[in-house]
Amino acid sequence: MACHCVWSWHNKELHVDEYSRPEQAVVSILQRSSEYYKACMESKTVTMVHKDICWIGWKVPEEGWVKVNTDGASKG
Repeated sequence: MACHCVWSWHNKELHVDEYSRPEQAVVSILQRSSEYYKACMESKTVTMVHKDICWIGWKVPEEGWVKVNTDGASKG
């Protein structure tokens, strides 16, 4: 929460002409953290969802064939 607040304040200082950071930054962060925690507790709902497990893996192609990575992931 603290990192988000500092990042948000920094961006507002850069892009909003009349913006200034809160004078009591720590108090502001603690208040926002408390509000977030309360919101999470109030909206907590328990739902049971059945999920199927699907094992995904790479298989070596047959001899003479080439496989191409098409999912957008790569290394290098």
